Amino acid sequence: GGATVVGGSTGNMIIGNYLGTNAAGTAAIPNFAGVYLYNNSSNTTVGGTAPGTRNIIAGNNVYGVWIADAPSNTVIGNYIGTRVDGTTALPNSTSGVRIESANNIIGGSSAAHRNIISGNTGDGIRMIGSGCTGNTVLGNWIGLNSLGNALGNGQQGMRIDVSANGNTIGGSLVGARNVISANGGHGILLDNAPGHIILNNHIGSNVAGVGAGAAEANVAGGITAQNGANNTLIGDGTAAGRNVLGRSTNDAIVLGTGTSGAVVRGNYIGVGSTGCDVQVSLVGIRITNSSNNTIGGIAPGDRNVIGGITSHGILLDGATTTGNIVRNNSIGYCSDGITARGIGGDGIRFVNGASNNSIGGTGATDGNLIGNCNQTGIIVPGATCQGNSFLGNSIYNS
Repeated sequence: GGATVVGGSTGNMIIGNYLGTNAAGTAAIPNFAGVYLYNNSSNTTVGGTAPGTRNIIAGNNVYGVWIADAPSNTVIGNYIGTRVDGTTALPNSTSGVRIESANNIIGGSSAAHRNIISGNTGDGIRMIGSGCTGNTVLGNWIGLNSLGNALGNGQQGMRIDVSANGNTIGGSLVGARNVISANGGHGILLDNAPGHIILNNHIGSNVAGVGAGAAEANVAGGITAQNGANNTLIGDGTAAGRNVLGRSTNDAIVLGTGTSGAVVRGNYIGVGSTGCDVQVSLVGIRITNSSNNTIGGIAPGDRNVIGGITSHGILLDGATTTGNIVRNNSIGYCSDGITARGIGGDGIRFVNGASNNSIGGTGATDGNLIGNCNQTGIIVPGATCQGNSFLGNSIYNS
């Protein structure tokens, strides 16, 4: 059932349909998938920007949109997981969108391109398999309804796994920002999925990125990369590429077991889009058995601003947490580097044998600014964390 495009066909348009609902768009009459693209069908457009081109894709037994072995398709302007009003959940029973192929575009850089991908039982978007590469997800609301209010997906906002690689989440244009909030799992979970670029998203926040409440929190965390999700870029050191990591009942960013080579720079973590809000997470950045990552950088825009955190600003944890560089970050302050946005625990904490990491450096802009910590600015408890260097940092009021 639903709309199926097969067999190498190209240039099709699926617009203005109710796929998985009754004619009023208020109750489920499920298909297996609302839209199914496969067998090398390509250049299909699902939805549109003009009045009347939106599809209501909801109430289906498995997926809202399933892009299997079908490259170079576009999904724009749809409601995926809601009733026709865009505000009330009518879940697709697993993922809102599932992508297994290359070079697809989900959303766009204007409000008219925005998909509402919310209220689904499983993930908002799942990207899976080694053939899932070169895709761009931009300008969508994932876990918010059409009014910008919380309507979370039951699991991750986005799950990217099983060797999916080289995809881009967000972009440097204002309209390319995804808002990924209120989901039952992580905002973005990268699991055995290397080489992704994550730019200019609001994660665990509201559309404005300021004044977010508990309803916007992603339950399991903001961004987590684990199990070979190597070489992830989170922020690019420009204001246009800055991610705002807002509320979470867990950690804002996790670089987890078996990952390496991530670069995290220029993000606002716990301080909202203004750089001085309070949007609470447990730990700002947790590095657990993960190596050779860079947090911050030498350029002014590379500085991550980490404030208003319940526990530790940065936590380095585990015997294989080695070779990480933490430089030029602001921990415990607003973006002005003056106004306090305190840290509930330590500014930077080492545990469980984390060794041979560098905090700061000898360059003029290498040092971290650390202050207003309820416990210690930097702490290395016990004898198992060895060979770490601490150079050029400024530590106050801790």
